[in-house]
Amino acid sequence: ALDTAYANVFTVKHEAEANTSARMGTLDLAGSQLEDGSIALTWQQYNAEGTQAYLLERSLDGTSFESVTVVAAGNESQYGYQENVRFTGRIFYRVRVQRTDGTEVYSRVATIQDAGFFSGLHVEVYPNPIQGNRVHFTWDSQDEDAPLILHVRDLRGTLVHVETLDAFSRGQQQSLTLPEHLDPGLYLLQAEQGSHTQTIKVMKP
Repeated sequence: ALDTAYANVFTVKHEAEANTSARMGTLDLAGSQLEDGSIALTWQQYNAEGTQAYLLERSLDGTSFESVTVVAAGNESQYGYQENVRFTGRIFYRVRVQRTDGTEVYSRVATIQDAGFFSGLHVEVYPNPIQGNRVHFTWDSQDEDAPLILHVRDLRGTLVHVETLDAFSRGQQQSLTLPEHLDPGLYLLQAEQGSHTQTIKVMKP
């Protein structure tokens, strides 16, 4: 079940008909922002007989939607999806129901207001344990200008690697190469951007 203990209040509004083969149904889409900043979405089954798939779509302006994922229709009474997405202000979601007869039905649009749960710096290492000497990661923050400074230390606090990335690398896949002589074991990746810091334990096999 999706954790909505820290859910932000969302509103639902009607979406105009997109074309003659797509019409508004009675499907309601519920959306909420969790404490970690991710978005949790749920909707009820729509007329199981004749429904082929549910296409979840996202928009930053409420007008132009892009595909997020496709959920195959089954016998479940409720469907859900959760994703990590960074946005400011509001974000919009809708479900496009694909029918076996070729017609489509749109859900109502769920409008979610950013509650400000996400702040500071977020770095994610993958895979972890790392492969060889390469540390692959992505990072995100709300600081637009400051560079990201990375320090890698062993558990004794000895600095073994340092690297600086400019702010434009935010949201992109990045990697750094550790020195060849490092022994297998646990290392600390310390990320710093402005006043924000994060430390991640990295396992070198």
